[in-house]
Amino acid sequence: MKQLKTGTGKHESQLGFRVILSTLYVLVVLVRSYYMRRGGQSDQTISRTREERFALPLLAFINVLGTIAGFVYVFAPQRTRWATLPTPTWSRWVGVGLGAASLPLFLWTHHALGKNWSLALVTKEEHTLVSSGPYHSVRHPMYTAIFLQSLASFLLSANWVIGLAGLGTSILCVARVGEEEALMVDEFGDQYRAYMERTGRFLPLVNAQAYVFGPLIEGATP
Repeated sequence: MKQLKTGTGKHESQLGFRVILSTLYVLVVLVRSYYMRRGGQSDQTISRTREERFALPLLAFINVLGTIAGFVYVFAPQRTRWATLPTPTWSRWVGVGLGAASLPLFLWTHHALGKNWSLALVTKEEHTLVSSGPYHSVRHPMYTAIFLQSLASFLLSANWVIGLAGLGTSILCVARVGEEEALMVDEFGDQYRAYMERTGRFLPLVNAQAYVFGPLIEGATP
C-alpha cells in the first residue's frame, strides 16, 4: 500500500511538470505569433547575410525539433523514456522557477521592441533604437529569456533530446549576435556604439553601479 501511494505521487508529480512545460510552450508561441503578425505589418528591408541563408533556417529546424520532442514528452511520455535522465525532483522545480522568470522577460522584450522586432535580421522604415525597459542595461534580453526557457524546458522534462535542442538554439542565438550588432552599427552608427559601451550583451555589466552612480561620485566634494 505504501509503495502504491509513492508510485501514485510520483506519477502525479510527473503529470504536473508536463502540464507546466506545455503551458510554457503555448504561452511562448502565443507571444511570438502575436508580435510576428504585428511586426509583419510594417515595411522592411532584409539584410542579405549568411545569417539569413544558413543560421535562420537551421534555428527554425532546431526549434521545430525541440517543440516536437517537447509535445511528445507531454502527451506520450512513455515514448520518450529512452531519452529520460535520472535527475532529482528539485532540479525540475528549478526549471519551474526559470520558466516562470523567463515569460515576463520574453513578453517585455517583445513589447519594448514593438514593430521593430523581426525574426530575421532586418532594418525597417522608421526603425528606432530601443534603449529603455529591458534594453536599458542589456542589448539582447530576448536571447536571455530564450536561454532561460531552453534551460527550463530541459530541467522540467529531464529529457536530453529537449536539452540538446535548447542548447542548439542558444548556440545559434549567440552566433547571430555579431551580425545583428554590425547591422545596428550600420543603421545607428556612433549612437549604437555608445549604447554598446554602457550595456552588456545578455546580462547587465558588472560595473553597472559605477555607471549609475558615476555622475554622483564625480560631482561629490571631499
